[in-house]
Amino acid sequence: MELAERTAMEVTVMNVNSALAVRSAHAMLAGKGVPAGANPFELAGSAPPNFLGALASPDLEAVERRSWLFDTDSKELVYVPRFRRDLATKNPHQVLRFRTVTDGKITKLVPTTTYSWE
Repeated sequence: MELAERTAMEVTVMNVNSALAVRSAHAMLAGKGVPAGANPFELAGSAPPNFLGALASPDLEAVERRSWLFDTDSKELVYVPRFRRDLATKNPHQVLRFRTVTDGKITKLVPTTTYSWE
């Protein structure tokens, strides 16, 4: 079960990164940039069914497990895993946080803290 959850999370990140690359290319051709700090799911034009939306100061202990949310305070996309036995992260809430960064002209989603999920 944990492997399936980790794989679904990783596929979601890959799909968002693919959509952000397309969005970056369109913006570049139009002579514009991708808005910094924006919700990556909004930028990508789609969100998974377990996306709870944009929340200010979310109580991560009360958030439904196996959910995504966009923390409007930190401007980070947060994944709250259900299974965490094999998850190693320095995050005290045992959640995964991602931020959009622009590497040259391409915007992508990167983890804000290192983690290992075997």
